[in-house]
Amino acid sequence: MRPRMLFGAMLLVAAGCRGTPAKSSPVAEGVTPAPAPTAGRGVPVPQRELALLHQLQDEVSAEPGALTSRYPVRAENKLGYNPLRAQHMNLIQQSSFLLDEPEREILKQNGFVISGNRDFPSYTYGYIQIYAADLPVFISADSILDAVHRAYDDILADLETNVLSNQLEALLKGLRLNLSQSEHDEASDDLAKYLEVADALMAARGNDSVSPEAAKLLDVVRAAEGTAEVTLFGEQWSIDASQFKPRGHYDRGPRLQAYFRASMWLGRTVLMLVSTKDQQAHLHRRSLAAALKLHGLLDLELADRARVIEETLRLFVGESDSMTFLQIPELLRALHVDTAQAALKLDDAALVDGLMASGLGRERILSRIAEEQRPRLDISFGLFGQRFAVDSHVLSAVSYDRTSVKRMMPDPLDVAFAALANDHALPLLEPGMRAKPYANELGRVRKLIDGHDSAFGTRACTMTG
Repeated sequence: MRPRMLFGAMLLVAAGCRGTPAKSSPVAEGVTPAPAPTAGRGVPVPQRELALLHQLQDEVSAEPGALTSRYPVRAENKLGYNPLRAQHMNLIQQSSFLLDEPEREILKQNGFVISGNRDFPSYTYGYIQIYAADLPVFISADSILDAVHRAYDDILADLETNVLSNQLEALLKGLRLNLSQSEHDEASDDLAKYLEVADALMAARGNDSVSPEAAKLLDVVRAAEGTAEVTLFGEQWSIDASQFKPRGHYDRGPRLQAYFRASMWLGRTVLMLVSTKDQQAHLHRRSLAAALKLHGLLDLELADRARVIEETLRLFVGESDSMTFLQIPELLRALHVDTAQAALKLDDAALVDGLMASGLGRERILSRIAEEQRPRLDISFGLFGQRFAVDSHVLSAVSYDRTSVKRMMPDPLDVAFAALANDHALPLLEPGMRAKPYANELGRVRKLIDGHDSAFGTRACTMTG
């Protein structure tokens, strides 16, 4: 959106980070627990999962008015002054920035007006024009945030071009080399295709240099349109191929485009370890074997490269929404074993119970195409999975299949209310909540975020680029 001029004596700005969070419990109060699902072969889901199931129950009325009553806002009906009589208002009206009659009426009523008659290619250009007209220059919060995000974007693009892309290319080549020298098993074939596609994308190689199976997947990624069926690690699922289209600063040149496609491939094709259906947790043993083998391929040099990438992404974008290679040792401890081989000798029930009890890799953001409506307790692993951000968490929570209605497109104001605790957004959301009732989901995710500690609030402020 191009910058526009804002006139007035008052500007209301939604804060970029939340204040002190409420001290309410993350578990919804007064919630009737759902029947406890079972893990694997009848193993009860651990207490952490029960808490999550409690949170999935309706805990507010489905009526938008009830939610509005719970988070009331105070607003003055009258300004108490006439902005049109402000000192030096005549200077504005004598300049090229004069307000027309409809804009003057809005200014008189609200105390501010955003003029649609003056567009500028950038904030800097707009400020220069106002200064040149000898008018007061008001530095708005959105212009400061714009400068911060532009600087952040440039820094990240520079790191990706000169550091992360080189680290990722070397990592993928090293993993493929170590895989070729390792003991061959079923996981080897799965990983070979998975890494071959990522390596070809990062090196921008053509289909003539890869296997026929990898070539089919490369065609899907490079076409970057529509949906496609992908088979990996013995699983078939539909993916939104349009996500592979480079956008933002990733469209600046071939190197960033290649890095984007390879990173998106690794982020979107995570290895599902545990999925939940009909309140039953199901183990994906083949994916677990591949995840453990992938971790074993990381020698000291490759582990250092992977750590540089993971820690940089965590700093600049956010923590992974799936289990990472750094957490595999912690998983083995949760399973009470010392090696990957020992872990794979456990039966399905013990593996599922250990995975769920560990709390590692539980997905919080819906990123796959939903085939049915159900509460999700999925656990996944990714070499570099998609990043968790609170705004994404909110948008997932208020969209299908997390909602009781097919609400396919969320509203940015959902984030303003639930993540930034801006209660003034709620009245603006009321018409949409009446058309597609989702007050339960919006109220629930607001309560969950309110119930977390300040460290969670700090992560909520992470820029997502």
